[in-house]
Amino acid sequence: MLATAFAKLNRGHNGAKDRIGGLPDHLPARFPVSPQTGEELAFLMQLYADDRRLPLPGIMAIQVYQIEGDYDPSPIVVSIPHGAELNLASKGKLKPGLLSYDITWDEAKESDDPPQPFSQESDLTAKSKAGGRTFFAQALHPGDRFLAQIAEGPEGLNFGGYTLIIVIDSGGSIQGRLG
Repeated sequence: MLATAFAKLNRGHNGAKDRIGGLPDHLPARFPVSPQTGEELAFLMQLYADDRRLPLPGIMAIQVYQIEGDYDPSPIVVSIPHGAELNLASKGKLKPGLLSYDITWDEAKESDDPPQPFSQESDLTAKSKAGGRTFFAQALHPGDRFLAQIAEGPEGLNFGGYTLIIVIDSGGSIQGRLG
């Protein structure tokens, strides 16, 4: 059985560290910028590492950013190391129209066996979660380790109809992909 934690999105921001919307709690070494325009990317969400759900040695959290506008929904994932500076000055760029959600987790187990198509278990592999397996295996490259996925759904969270897949690639970098 594979350890999995299914995400529950609770509208509003009521102090959860794992969340969508707003500004980051900790500052990245530098905010990511658009390769096309050089503009700072908008903050989308953050997930904090822990031993059960998101085991990432040396990393306190991951943050997801995105180019503004609908022309490129690609996510940019940034690793935040332990000891990163708190964002006391509210730095960063808000994503216009993105509503805030706290993310809470329900711990569960998934079967080691691939799910049958169109089964209840295959539906679970497509939900927002950390750990377990992803329904979107086509987004994985050889050597990738699946970490989490966030299904599009909260108002203003737009990946062009795709699901955000977060992986550690074969070189050890944390990446965001669309599945």
